[in-house]
Amino acid sequence: SAGALNNKAYAQFCSGYLESAIQGFQLALGMDSSLTVTRANLIDALLQLERFDDALYEANWLATKGKDRIAGKLKLSRIYDHMGQQGRALQEIYQALEIDSKSIAVAGACVTLTAYIGLDDELFAATKHFKSLAPSSVQLEWLESQVADFVGDYKLADSLLANISAASDLSGDVHFYAATMAARRGDTERALSLVDEAVQSVGHQWNCLPLRWRLLVELGRNRKAIDWLDQLLAVCPSHPNALRLRALSACVEDDHVTAQGLLSRLPEDATAKYRHFHFIIAYNAGRFDEAMAALAKLEQNRSPGVDSLYRAAIHVRREHWKAAKRELDLAMRIGITGRIRESVIDMTDQWQWLAGCHAHRAMLPDADRKAELAKAMEFYELSMQAGHFTHRFAWFQPRLHPLREVPEFRRACGQA
Repeated sequence: SAGALNNKAYAQFCSGYLESAIQGFQLALGMDSSLTVTRANLIDALLQLERFDDALYEANWLATKGKDRIAGKLKLSRIYDHMGQQGRALQEIYQALEIDSKSIAVAGACVTLTAYIGLDDELFAATKHFKSLAPSSVQLEWLESQVADFVGDYKLADSLLANISAASDLSGDVHFYAATMAARRGDTERALSLVDEAVQSVGHQWNCLPLRWRLLVELGRNRKAIDWLDQLLAVCPSHPNALRLRALSACVEDDHVTAQGLLSRLPEDATAKYRHFHFIIAYNAGRFDEAMAALAKLEQNRSPGVDSLYRAAIHVRREHWKAAKRELDLAMRIGITGRIRESVIDMTDQWQWLAGCHAHRAMLPDADRKAELAKAMEFYELSMQAGHFTHRFAWFQPRLHPLREVPEFRRACGQA
């Protein structure tokens, strides 16, 4: 039956056999195209492999022909969010509200997305609408904790999260979120334990890959991270996120040949979307032309200046001082106004961005090197207080490279 095929395919999805799972979901839909859960599962599997066109097709079908149009719109929003098109993602949410303005799920998604993008007026309106629907106390506190996280109020987010940690219907999401909060408090071992609990709760580990990797690296267990990712890639050799993280682990080991080989297995469109992975690896290998080329991809979809600090890092290494100063001036303006939204690894940390700006300004010929590096460390310490916890990987971050000569930074990164 179609239901049995769906169940078998979902088991394959949880076990990591994504290609087989996709085929199974498609077979089930061939028998009964009205199965909303099966189509949603198919979209999730396609998203994991970053087959965005296929995922958009299925989500559009669900939104126009399916029994649950709202589910289709929510999936469309999620896909566009994954693609870095937050404006289009929000448009889908607004369209979903036109279909059903009383949907708690859609109203909540509108709040979290406007908070993430940083649209204050829209966030106020979305929050007012959400509260008008009389959500439960758990639903309200869960939403408020996410908003607090997006705006950087981690203490409030942590406090709200503690109030809802026993909510069984949110257990998987709460564990993932609680893991991040524990890591920000410096309890990395507890954070890793919570991630493992979350995996048990939801039945698969696809949603935790970046967080679990960062925790393992921070605990000095990069070899364990490599073994774990190699196991994932053994059953799903084309998983883009696993390939990227495995490449970063190779970078941590100074194995740049392996890192480059892993990235070469990614399709070109994935290379463009996640070009900061390629930039970090190329930069650490000293391949600056390749690093700059990685930044240039999909430039039309980026906010002005979002790559300014990264370009400055290359100019400084090449001693192109005029170009470096120009990019650093732009990067400083962005850092001061806090407009750092587009992220791969910790780019949303405004303090760390400013630390990188001052660290690179210290390298300019006419700079007060000691004063600028001291200012950079002040901002890095503010970053630590704000909840930044990936210090061991910070050693490999191009934007912080000049801080390597500062003893306090070396100690924080486990390099003393």
